[in-house]
Amino acid sequence: LERRKAAAEERRRVKEQLKKEEEEKKAAAAAAAAGATVKVNTPVFELEGDKRWVVRFQKGTPNEPVKIVIPEPRMMHAVFVQQCEHIFIEVQGKLNSVTIIESKKVQLSLVSVVATVEVTNSVSVDIQVKQSLPSAQLANVHGANLYLLDAELSRDTEVVTTGCSTVNINFPDENDTTDLLEKPLPDQFVSKLIPDGKGGYKVETKPCDI
Repeated sequence: LERRKAAAEERRRVKEQLKKEEEEKKAAAAAAAAGATVKVNTPVFELEGDKRWVVRFQKGTPNEPVKIVIPEPRMMHAVFVQQCEHIFIEVQGKLNSVTIIESKKVQLSLVSVVATVEVTNSVSVDIQVKQSLPSAQLANVHGANLYLLDAELSRDTEVVTTGCSTVNINFPDENDTTDLLEKPLPDQFVSKLIPDGKGGYKVETKPCDI
């Protein structure tokens, strides 16, 4: 119950942050159109209210990505990543949840997650989890690799995708746990009406084989 409350609170906070960022973007666009000076975002890495680590506006390059380490997170902590590019983040302990939004070329290394990892409006994201990840939720993500390294716990992870493409799950082979298997998630689906057995119809949706 506490995990669900924490995850719900984090989703509410993310929605409020997205709304605020959208308002700031509109204001910046209006200022640029009027010939005013547009504010340059300052990179942020801080623990906010002893509840979540905020990583925002961090910009690296392909040859020199930004590297951030969170050495001793608390299990109640969340990580919030926004508008970052070419960045490697290592979390060296168990934490509650991770949210990544509006980012590109992100590499994330995790030990264990209590609730979920959410990725939204992002491109090219690699997430490695050494132990447990109950849930991963991806929305409008193009290019993602999820590495679930624990041979047993990886089978318990639930992945939900919405409007995504080129998403792969990598997990240990049962016969050789040192070998990772890669399975792509479907990009396209086919839906049709079929009898529901009660005199009516229902919608059946299956992955498209084309």
